[in-house]
Amino acid sequence: MKFYALLSLMMASCFGFSQEENLGTPSLIGKYVASHYYGDFRSMELKSDSTFEYFDSNGMLKDQTSYGIWWVEGNELYLDGYDRPKPTVEPSYECQCGETESNDSLNFLIIDEYHEPLFQVACVVNHEDSNLYYASSDFDGLLQIPMIDSATHIDIKGGPWLRIAIPMTDTCCSYTVTLTEIDQFHYFNREVWSFIPGKLYDPDDHPTAFWYDADKPYYLKEELVPFVRFFHNMNYWIRHSRF
Repeated sequence: MKFYALLSLMMASCFGFSQEENLGTPSLIGKYVASHYYGDFRSMELKSDSTFEYFDSNGMLKDQTSYGIWWVEGNELYLDGYDRPKPTVEPSYECQCGETESNDSLNFLIIDEYHEPLFQVACVVNHEDSNLYYASSDFDGLLQIPMIDSATHIDIKGGPWLRIAIPMTDTCCSYTVTLTEIDQFHYFNREVWSFIPGKLYDPDDHPTAFWYDADKPYYLKEELVPFVRFFHNMNYWIRHSRF
């Protein structure tokens, strides 16, 4: 009974999308939402003027919106963004003082390129590849770590910031570290996506044989979200039902 109920639901889903089997450019137009990112929200909107808008809200990182143009070649969707990567600005550090009478600790001020203090940035004291000590910056971007004779370098890293390694020396007791952000903007440089009716797949994912696959990442056409949620819930109920 479970099998026939599940088969009926699958047939109903296929019938519901039979009108889109001949998928041309007009049927691709619309907004798609990512089904596979928990805690994040991502969407791709393909517009009728052959432009697209991609939105990514990714928790700790800044929200981003990418714009560009789209077109179809065969069974592939091409996306070419307007933006291009900028030159990377490497993080840097400055020594604020020379050797002092008390050299049992090191002080750090960690800021961004706009001189704003950075909170919860990790500072890891290392001996070659081994971690010896860990601390993180406070709300003012400040932290203090003990001087460890066997340490070879200190890693400053965390969140969306580029890592910097500072070699240990006995000629400096205080540092100002300026971090720069990792460029995580989605540029869409002639990116090739796949599609089937109602669904888009980014270059890392590919369509499956079945229209419904709970474990396969994809971008789903917004108006189909309620249907897929209903189908998922029914499938779960059928698989766990005692009848």
